[in-house]
Amino acid sequence: MNPFSGSTIELPLIDSVVSLSKNEISFEVTKVILSADPASSPNDYIVAAIYGIDCDLAFIRAGDEAWTCMDKERFSCFSDVIYYKGQIFAVNRHRVLMIDVNRMARAPQVEEKEIAPQIIHTEHMYLVKSSSGKLLLVQRL
Repeated sequence: MNPFSGSTIELPLIDSVVSLSKNEISFEVTKVILSADPASSPNDYIVAAIYGIDCDLAFIRAGDEAWTCMDKERFSCFSDVIYYKGQIFAVNRHRVLMIDVNRMARAPQVEEKEIAPQIIHTEHMYLVKSSSGKLLLVQRL
């Protein structure tokens, strides 16, 4: 929901986070990003979400009926995700991933970049766009 205009978009549940405790469907989404404003680009946006107890990552394009989840065997424990210069970038404890959203027809196309060895691996890492337009990795100790 856009808090200023009141417009909303409907998204399906991320199937793999459904929990049947107490006969209720419950899940936790810790972060959601959009590639574009659905009000101005109703057929051309991507939503990315960090979800679940393992902080997995999933994507959905405008008009899709189901989420595309990243391979949990290879990728989990995400702490942040950002849309930057036409791509989605995500960070977990060991690497920064660039997900090519233009080639995401069946499965996300992923380019991995190991985090520099001098970085202390922590759960508190964030991707931010600087005022000069650079993508930075910020770490909270």
